[in-house]
Amino acid sequence: MTTLELEHIVIRRKAKLWDRIYPYFSVLLPILVIGLFTIYPVLYAVRISFYQYILTKPKVHPFVGLANYIEVITSYYFRNSLINTAVYTVAAVAGITIFGLGVALLLNSRIRSANALRVIILLPWAIPAVVAGLIWKWILNSDFGLLNGILYAAGLIKEYIPFLANPNLAKFSLVMAAIWKEGPLAAIFFWLAYNSSLMNSTRQQKLMGEVDGKSFVILHSLY
Repeated sequence: MTTLELEHIVIRRKAKLWDRIYPYFSVLLPILVIGLFTIYPVLYAVRISFYQYILTKPKVHPFVGLANYIEVITSYYFRNSLINTAVYTVAAVAGITIFGLGVALLLNSRIRSANALRVIILLPWAIPAVVAGLIWKWILNSDFGLLNGILYAAGLIKEYIPFLANPNLAKFSLVMAAIWKEGPLAAIFFWLAYNSSLMNSTRQQKLMGEVDGKSFVILHSLY
């Protein structure tokens, strides 16, 4: 065996070794990043939740077990937050669904502006959440908000309404903003689902028609 052949064998072995190691090496780096910035903070938060931290005594951390969890669960703020979250979730999901169905029916109509509406309807969803929040903060502002200005100009209100200061109006405002932000995506999904099902049913009807036609020809030739 010559030296050149030995070099080729060594190179092949190194290549095979790298081929075996490369998949693990390529996955190892993302796992380390995820572990460092996601898993470790979660585990650390779980650990410190069993201790009591006092700002005036930064070096004293007595172990309290489940006392922190019991205090949170039995507090008024937790129950109130849970109820508000449930109300917001139900109202937002129902509103987004109804809005999506209504807009999807409008997109399937034969109005001239249906094609342009399919593009315009996605603009609220495409806006980043931070920008959408700033827009709605300006719209609902109690001093110079757009919604208050429209209602006041139309004579529906006598003075500006603090939408974000009133608890009930704040909930309604959040639901309205969620429908405006996520409703267009639901409308597009409903519209695509309707059209895909319509295309499938049309294709099936066409196939059944072809089968029936061929069956008729075969029976006619037999008799």
